[in-house]
Amino acid sequence: MHLQIEPEDFVASYNWAQAISAPILAVSTNSPMLLGRELWDETRIALFRQSVDTRISGRALRDREPRVTFGRSWVKDSIMEIYKEDISRFPPLISIDITEDSHVALENGQAPKLKALATNNSTVYRWNRPCYGVNGGIPHMRIENRYIPSGPTTEDEIANMALWVGVMLGRPEKWDSASEMMDFNDVRRNFLKAARTGINSQFIWEGREISAQELILNEFIPLAEAGLKKAGVESSDIERYLGIIRRRTHSHTGSQWTVKSFRNLRKTHKNGEARVKLTEAMYANTKSGQTIDSWKVIEPVQKEGGLFRLPVWQVMTSSLITAKSHDPATLVSSVMRWMNIHHMPVENEKGEIIGLLTLSHMDKYYETKTSEAVTVEEIMIKNVRTIDPELSVEEAMKLMKEERIGCLPVVNANGLVGLITAHDMEEQAYGKSV
Repeated sequence: MHLQIEPEDFVASYNWAQAISAPILAVSTNSPMLLGRELWDETRIALFRQSVDTRISGRALRDREPRVTFGRSWVKDSIMEIYKEDISRFPPLISIDITEDSHVALENGQAPKLKALATNNSTVYRWNRPCYGVNGGIPHMRIENRYIPSGPTTEDEIANMALWVGVMLGRPEKWDSASEMMDFNDVRRNFLKAARTGINSQFIWEGREISAQELILNEFIPLAEAGLKKAGVESSDIERYLGIIRRRTHSHTGSQWTVKSFRNLRKTHKNGEARVKLTEAMYANTKSGQTIDSWKVIEPVQKEGGLFRLPVWQVMTSSLITAKSHDPATLVSSVMRWMNIHHMPVENEKGEIIGLLTLSHMDKYYETKTSEAVTVEEIMIKNVRTIDPELSVEEAMKLMKEERIGCLPVVNANGLVGLITAHDMEEQAYGKSV
């Protein structure tokens, strides 16, 4: 999302863009989960920073800025402060062939494209990124908003854009000098709070503590209305899209809907199956044309038939406690009882399954053996039947019946990924809590 800025207003606009990032993000969050785990309300913020972090952990004492950054301070004089800092701090990641001589272009009255600068700028991922470009021979400056997530619907995305653009254009005059309004450290902390807790965040804003809801409803929406009117946007469109933001603030964001719905689904479904149901509901709601504020949170429901047609990975338990072959058997037996575990896989250091323990098997062993100085390797079942996660639950049940066993470790090419038991499938079939 890009907004073109007049060069003489760049410093004030960029600092304002930094200041408003947290409240805008808080009301827009839509990425609270990763691989079936609840994380931040906007997990992208932390995930992207970590995924492209080129710093060396062994040099932790050095204060080095990551390539994904919110920034370190207010801009004082010009866009060149940011470009000079980024060139100084971050070595080039990619190279390109450049045929243009910028000095010659200027001497000929042309605006240079500055491809080297643009290329380096594209590898430093500021959440508010300053951009220089040339369009039709005319140079311009833009601020690229990179923190607002996509979805949940196209209408929601347009509403997010309207809020951001409106607030940007509605900047109060007092914010022409950002450093006099807020400490930059508070602005940066606000941004991280918004990423973690979304619309439930409490911010420091202009020297006072205020909730994200109050800031959006009482200050940002009026600012956005004024800014959009100044830009000549039709009143009906302003009400339409800012109305979505207003209703969302009162009801729930995409992150809140996702987390509440997933937790309800987990009351009657395994993690994998709950994720499938959640995705199905997201797709249906998106197709309905309703914005996120109108989506009903999924309620816990008794499952319909069709369990046996599901792939094993949707029903298996993926949160496993495992043992190693050299573990003391008495300790492992205690752990199984503490955690109410009837089957425990034994794996090696590579994550490969090499055995299986069952409580009944261990009890029978100790009925005839008195020595406690026994390792898991001496007791475990070594010839273990496993199943692929893509096979059906029906095939898993058939295999258990044929082998007269109560569980199957689930294994793919990378090793042990889960465990499916007859008891789990009975609970799933009858819709009981798991």
